[in-house]
Amino acid sequence: MFCYVAEDQEHTGSLAGETAAQKALEKFGVQGEIKLVGIGGFPGDVLSDLRFNGFMAGWNRVMDKHPGVTTVKLDTKYGEWKPDKALAPIRDVATANPDLKVIYSMSDVMHGGIVQGLQQAGLWGDGIIMASYDGGMGAIKEMVDDPKGPLQADASNQPWDQGAAAVRMALAAYNGDQAQCPDKTNYIETTVITPAEAPEYYVPTDTYVRAKN
Repeated sequence: MFCYVAEDQEHTGSLAGETAAQKALEKFGVQGEIKLVGIGGFPGDVLSDLRFNGFMAGWNRVMDKHPGVTTVKLDTKYGEWKPDKALAPIRDVATANPDLKVIYSMSDVMHGGIVQGLQQAGLWGDGIIMASYDGGMGAIKEMVDDPKGPLQADASNQPWDQGAAAVRMALAAYNGDQAQCPDKTNYIETTVITPAEAPEYYVPTDTYVRAKN
């Protein structure tokens, strides 16, 4: 093994958490209760754990500075990384918690089902802040088209940049240049997109966000 190229999922999740917290303070104020829920793939899977733990670390970094806010974290829901499987869990938790304010989706792939679930529960709209993970171009376009809508943050794992980095590491391996990946792991730099940045990152011919040159 010469080099493992990936995004740091915990760090990337924390970018979404920080932004969601800042947006929540702007919308809901610095006093009171904010109820949030995350939805991942499967119970106990590593991706869900890393992405959600990162989100909460970022969220808490912001909220620790605002003791007037109480965060109520509901049990994580699971949608098997599929939109149709995400619909019912989100609809059920939203129906049982009409004061739900923040939703964190651990993959853009589930977005359509989450939106339908919230719509069926009567919560999709101005009272909700949603953060997501993947940087899928469909989510970026949603923020371009509806900058004041519920979706306010999408942390990008940038697969195009991961692929480009992997090619560079393959060339370094061919040349025996371990200095290019001294720890045998290369985490690419990731970002989080908000409605303010979405027009800069929206490229209709791309599938996912890539780094700005």
